[in-house]
Amino acid sequence: MARSRVKLDSRQVRRILTSDRTEAELAREGERILTYAKEHAPVVSGAYRDSLKLVHDITDRSVVRVVADIDYGLAVEAKDAVLGVALNMAHKG
Repeated sequence: MARSRVKLDSRQVRRILTSDRTEAELAREGERILTYAKEHAPVVSGAYRDSLKLVHDITDRSVVRVVADIDYGLAVEAKDAVLGVALNMAHKG
């Protein structure tokens, strides 16, 4: 049986991972997740829901994170899994 060999062009892969098109796609998906999270966040004062936002970054690739920018965000996530559920639902839809 013949063996195949694949050699990736690392510079081209890096260009793809940091491209405007990749960033736009990540932002689009991030917005879907953020919208779901805001719609399903528990609301006592609304501060947690209002703290949810997208954070854009570039490491060795484009990165978009949905974060709760409030002191007790981790406690809410541990109890209600708002962002975890939002991520799962976005991938199903």
